[in-house]
Amino acid sequence: MLENGTFDVNGRVTALTDLGKTVRATGARSTTTIKVAVPDTASQDEMTRIIGVLRRAGYVRVLFTRPRRAHAS
Repeated sequence: MLENGTFDVNGRVTALTDLGKTVRATGARSTTTIKVAVPDTASQDEMTRIIGVLRRAGYVRVLFTRPRRAHAS
């Protein structure tokens, strides 16, 4: 997920409403695990909307990732 609420799907920038269609255009199948990188500021409501769009498009395996943080001691 990009800062402006759009998504980068293998180099294709798309809006949330077109996310399922864009993911399908990359060749993903209904059994494909879709990984969505979200910023730390993403709310639970935003992630719920993303899951809803992808599930309506037939994708049931959705995994959210957050930015990695370096830990120093």
